[in-house]
Amino acid sequence: MKRLIYLTTITLLSLVLFISYDLSSKSGGAPVDNGDAGFSGGRFENGRTCATSGCHDGTATTTAGLISTNIGSNGYTPGQSYQITVTANKNGMSKAGFQLSVQDLSGSFAGTLQSGNNEMQVNGGYITHTSIGTSCTGGSCSWTVDWTAPAAGTGDVEISVAINLSDNNGATSGDEIVTELVTVAEATSTGIEEPLASGVSIRYISSSRQIRLVPSGQVAGESSFSIFNLAGQEVMSGVLNLEGEKTLNVKNLATGYYIFTLNEIPGAVAQFVQQ
Repeated sequence: MKRLIYLTTITLLSLVLFISYDLSSKSGGAPVDNGDAGFSGGRFENGRTCATSGCHDGTATTTAGLISTNIGSNGYTPGQSYQITVTANKNGMSKAGFQLSVQDLSGSFAGTLQSGNNEMQVNGGYITHTSIGTSCTGGSCSWTVDWTAPAAGTGDVEISVAINLSDNNGATSGDEIVTELVTVAEATSTGIEEPLASGVSIRYISSSRQIRLVPSGQVAGESSFSIFNLAGQEVMSGVLNLEGEKTLNVKNLATGYYIFTLNEIPGAVAQFVQQ
């Protein structure tokens, strides 16, 4: 009987998520169970974390500011790559671990997660720390994850993370679990037609990657144009003759969000998303 109890205890310990001993010596990162669900607090795992799975005492605390991204305020552009940064802070903390996922509103994994260094690893639809990615400096740990956004039509996605702020005491007690969930919208606009108040109708045609311009009777002659990316950099320019309907090929532009303007015509501005 004693042998059976001993083996059962060892088996349970091998499944502990973010256990402090592992964080200080041999952590392989947060696990994923046989149902391919992890512990990031997302929809697919019904919000569970290591605190709600029995791995640690206490409950998880929702904490703002754990997640930051370089995704624009208009939302993510399908197929574009972004960075998601996870930051953990606690006075005196020397070790921490995390698990993160990005899921759509049905609980399916959205986009692709990648690790830019050996301090993180991808496990199914999750990304987590490695054994050398748990050390903190001055009570602060940070990980930056590369994420490629999903295909157009996915809609809103949720970035969820669970972090173990370890006390590094070699036991499952005394650790603090914090979580955050951030919702990011899809930039669904594929082109905004400019009202004819400017004298020119401007529409982006996503299927052919072209901008169509239809001037009204009061507009004639030439106008220079510019196309800017989100960073405000001019990525394309030229001159258009507006004596009749014109089409501008923008196939060579990379995937992303852009602003088109006719420089000599006030109000002739349109935004579009290249997919």
